[in-house]
Amino acid sequence: MTLTGSTLANSRMLGTRFERCVCDQADFQDCLLYDADFRHCDLTYARFDGVLGNRDYVAEAHGLVFGMNGVQFQGADLTYASFRGAKIAADFTGAELLEVDFTGADLTGSRMLERDALRVELTEEQRQMICWVKEPVHEHA
Repeated sequence: MTLTGSTLANSRMLGTRFERCVCDQADFQDCLLYDADFRHCDLTYARFDGVLGNRDYVAEAHGLVFGMNGVQFQGADLTYASFRGAKIAADFTGAELLEVDFTGADLTGSRMLERDALRVELTEEQRQMICWVKEPVHEHA
């Protein structure tokens, strides 16, 4: 699916699957993203400013599905994407994070690969919010 340049701002996306979509230059500003899946998407120059994408711990405690995984960006291309002022718990492991703008973002509960610790421009406070994970080891037979 191609959503290049689409405006989806101010939407409520609960359990929405965009996996492998082309969403470059898409506008997701001020969206509510619970359990949204952007794995392996092209999100170059996408705008996620002001989004709320936290895990819903209350719903999880009551066995509801939405919010269980936060927002998933594994393997996505987020080159030049913007998350200014976002409050997002996302899995960014394996994502391309070149020149991503996290200015003023609350990344509490997010995951990134340790290799990205020095590649991504973050404040010290933001670095403390993130769970830094090791790159998976692939064993050869």
